[in-house]
Amino acid sequence: MARTPAGPGPEERKKQILEAAIEVFGQKGYGNATAVEIGEKAGVSSGTVFHYFGNKKELFREALRNCAVDLRAAMERGSPPTDDIKTFLKMTSRNFFAYLLENPMKVKILFHSPETLADQDIKYEYRRVMEDLYQFVYSMLEGARNRGELPEDLYIQGIAEYMLGFSFFTSYLSFLGIEWFQGGGVFRFTDGDYLIDYLTRPQAGRA
Repeated sequence: MARTPAGPGPEERKKQILEAAIEVFGQKGYGNATAVEIGEKAGVSSGTVFHYFGNKKELFREALRNCAVDLRAAMERGSPPTDDIKTFLKMTSRNFFAYLLENPMKVKILFHSPETLADQDIKYEYRRVMEDLYQFVYSMLEGARNRGELPEDLYIQGIAEYMLGFSFFTSYLSFLGIEWFQGGGVFRFTDGDYLIDYLTRPQAGRA
């Protein structure tokens, strides 16, 4: 008698639920998403969803952490050594925008869920995500300045803030589908290059 194939193990099942949650949260937002919908997308019951994640808030927080880790890994993927700071920042920026186009639901969770900020636990997770991204960029700039690749009086805090702000703003433009931004369907990666060239010029950030 043939054996019935074993179903997914606990870790694989948890991963399935998390992936389904990211899709549903990205499409509907935190407030409108339900455990029933997430379970249906994952092929499990809502009870199974809660078995693995406790409640919807904890599932969203886990989804947020997963998206942040995934984004950080994508930004670092294929980047040149940090001793070539301008090329490194440009590649990191391009990796971000490639991730934006390839993973719209994850980016929506990261940057497009303002209704969740009323919840202090979720707000704390968002702060951790944004602080980690900021420190990632800031540490690269600080290292380059210490090595003499950037002027000593360059205001690197402001540059890091501008770069993250630019990324945040352009993610909105992308989701709105604005034609001049999309460049007729071809994403204009060079926009980030121009910004980095401008911000890291010798006069940038000086009082």
